[in-house]
Amino acid sequence: MGKNSMECKSVMTRAQAAELLEDLARSLRQGTVCVQRDPEFVTLKPRDGMEVVLGAAQKKGKEKLEIELTWYMEVAEAPTPSGFRITAKEPEPKPEPVMEPEAETPCPTKAAEKADKGAGHDKGEPAKAPKADVKK
Repeated sequence: MGKNSMECKSVMTRAQAAELLEDLARSLRQGTVCVQRDPEFVTLKPRDGMEVVLGAAQKKGKEKLEIELTWYMEVAEAPTPSGFRITAKEPEPKPEPVMEPEAETPCPTKAAEKADKGAGHDKGEPAKAPKADVKK
């Protein structure tokens, strides 16, 4: 099958853009999408297992929404849930996680520190074994 493609770019109202997207949705449901700008046209036959890429950006006084749909003529795998959606309402903010206070570690007492020093070790070092007197 040869390469057949076209790209259309136009300035339109929000209502006109919504109507164009509704036409696209209707065509997807029917299984045939024909993109046309007289006299050119490209007819596509969307399949399940469609990869959907959705991009949204705001910068320098400009906003952008991109939608890309890709599929193969032969369905390779069963579709899986997407995990994203488009709505007119922003999501509610997620509640801040509540941090539980950490359990306090008891501080060693002066008596315990002196006992440790007397046992032959200081500040976390292992205690040294006493030297044994060996007579030959």
